[in-house]
Amino acid sequence: MDGATFSKRISVLDRSIRELEVDASEEKESKIEDMFRICDRLVECGQQSPRLVRQYNELKNRYKYMPRPYKELDDEISACKIHIEAMGRKGTIDEVAKSVQEVIAVSDYINYAVNDAILPIDNVMERLEEGEQYGMLINEQLGITRQRKLWRAGIIRSILLILFILVAVLMVVRLSF
Repeated sequence: MDGATFSKRISVLDRSIRELEVDASEEKESKIEDMFRICDRLVECGQQSPRLVRQYNELKNRYKYMPRPYKELDDEISACKIHIEAMGRKGTIDEVAKSVQEVIAVSDYINYAVNDAILPIDNVMERLEEGEQYGMLINEQLGITRQRKLWRAGIIRSILLILFILVAVLMVVRLSF
């Protein structure tokens, strides 16, 4: 990838970000961060087209704000593993049992936090679906109302045209006789 152009690097970054959205792993994240560092250096050189720089900035923002809900949980799990290792080095069974209980407590907290987060997300999704259905229904009703108003306006316009023609004919008949 050393001889790749900036546009190829952007397409590889885009593909890598899509893969990361589907299946997140530390290896993929570090690979993407390395690619971003290389691209940052290329952008700093100032020889890239504005279109490619804009596309690169969009990718960077998409990556920056990409939801990674389990990253914090992974950090907690890593901290628990480190804690277990530290407690295991002390050598006593009681301390190891206590650290296992602490890990179980943290694990229960993590499960509770994940389950607690799933419920509001499901509720939000249901509300969004209901709002979308309501919006479609309103648009349909507005379309019907608009068609009725246009139809009424057409009838009124036709009636006024007929009245003006009759008035004009009567004026011509009156002026001629």
